[in-house]
Amino acid sequence: MLAVARAIDEDVSGDHSLRTLAALASMSPFHFIRCFKRVVGTTPHAYVRIARLREAGRRLCDPRLPIAAVAFDVGFQDLSVFNHAFREVFGMTPRQLRETLA
Repeated sequence: MLAVARAIDEDVSGDHSLRTLAALASMSPFHFIRCFKRVVGTTPHAYVRIARLREAGRRLCDPRLPIAAVAFDVGFQDLSVFNHAFREVFGMTPRQLRETLA
C-alpha cells in the first residue's frame, strides 16, 4: 500500500483510477480499497485528491505559473472543481494563497 501511495505522490497527474491502482497492488478493486484505507487511513480517491492539492500548493508558490495551468497540470479536469477543493482543504482560494505569499 505504501508503494502505491508513493507512486501517487511521485506522479500526481497520472492515471490513478481505482482499477489502475488496484492492479499496481495486485488486488481486486474492492479488496484494494479496504486494504488501502486500513493502511493509509483514507480512501484511494481521497488520497489522490489530497496529493494533487498538495502539489498544486507547491506550484502556486511560483507566481509565473497561471492558476489554471497548475490545476490542469496536477490532474484536475475542471477549474471550478479545483478551486472548490483547494478552498475546502486549505481554507483559502488559490489566488488568496498567492496573495499571502506576495
